[in-house]
Amino acid sequence: MQHDVQELNSVLCEKFEDKIKGTLLEGPIQQLLEGHHMNYTVCINVDCKSTRTKSFYEYHPK
Repeated sequence: MQHDVQELNSVLCEKFEDKIKGTLLEGPIQQLLEGHHMNYTVCINVDCKSTRTKSFYEYHPK
């Protein structure tokens, strides 16, 4: 199967996570590699607010 760099990184991180589950490395490695992105939506005409947090491992420079 062919992957671009971002897909390969995602697959490697998932496999790595699976291998270290239940070991002493599980928490610290995840904290070093994982980031969080939050979407926050506020409706203008309706009293409605929504937030959604998603974890990621990829780096996206602006």
